[in-house]
Amino acid sequence: MNTKKLKTMVTAILLLCTVSSFAQTKEETLEWLNQNSLYCELVFKYDGVQYSYNYLFYEDHFVEACSYLYNTSNWKNNKKIYYKDIFMQDVSRLDVENNSKSNPPITYINIRLSKYYDKGADDYSYEEKDGNRFSFYYKTNQPNARKNLEKVLRAIMHMAKLHGAEPYKDLFGE
Repeated sequence: MNTKKLKTMVTAILLLCTVSSFAQTKEETLEWLNQNSLYCELVFKYDGVQYSYNYLFYEDHFVEACSYLYNTSNWKNNKKIYYKDIFMQDVSRLDVENNSKSNPPITYINIRLSKYYDKGADDYSYEEKDGNRFSFYYKTNQPNARKNLEKVLRAIMHMAKLHGAEPYKDLFGE
């Protein structure tokens, strides 16, 4: 084999090793998500009800824990989303929606998914639900709120990819 071919092969192998060494593992991504989950924690009031959202990240899924407080009544609801059920999407192109009736106005980003699991306050186990969207809320009056939420969503999409999630296909538009 001549030296030019050998140099080309060695360069290609080194380049491939360099590119693959920069990818985060599931464990590193999970650790990052748990350290930065506060970017998507939120408390707000709407129609006299105080809503509180926080997120817990696990190896194969995450849980949105939501509680509602009205006067002295308190309700809880959890949603479990498996990474494999999320449709892969470009986070920078996700639509932003707004609930202008809340105080302060709450903005949210929807991600697409095939299903999720719901557990109400009186339920003992999760019930499978058909899903097409899941919303992450954030306050626009916080510095870098959208940018920070996008970081979390990119990490979630990375976990989805590592768990074999399918890309989102919008065949006919919305």
